[in-house]
Amino acid sequence: MLIPSITATYASVLGLGYVYLSARVGLLRWQLDSYYGERDVTLRRLVRVHANFAEYVPFALLLIAFAELFGTPAYLLHPLGVSLVVARVLHAVGVAREPEPIWWRIMGFTITLAVIAAASCASLYFVIRP
Repeated sequence: MLIPSITATYASVLGLGYVYLSARVGLLRWQLDSYYGERDVTLRRLVRVHANFAEYVPFALLLIAFAELFGTPAYLLHPLGVSLVVARVLHAVGVAREPEPIWWRIMGFTITLAVIAAASCASLYFVIRP
């Protein structure tokens, strides 16, 4: 049985990032006594960072795992994992700041989509190759 250890490595790093983002939201909600909704601008930004991470990272990791399981070489998988980590940091830092450095957000989102596209293509290639 093939174990997707490369994907597991990046999933673990991103999992710790998710815990950090979750804790930031929870702590700010507690400090603001705002458990429902996002009246505060900073809280609204942190909630969006957290939600965006939760929306894109699992799907990207799933595609990277498929690529790994179908035999994509490690020298192609590692750049995908590193790029995803960098992309999510850029996006999180960009969105969380006020005023927002829009290029950080754009670069983070663009790199995330590029990772999803590349992992999709790698999976398809290694599935249909002769």
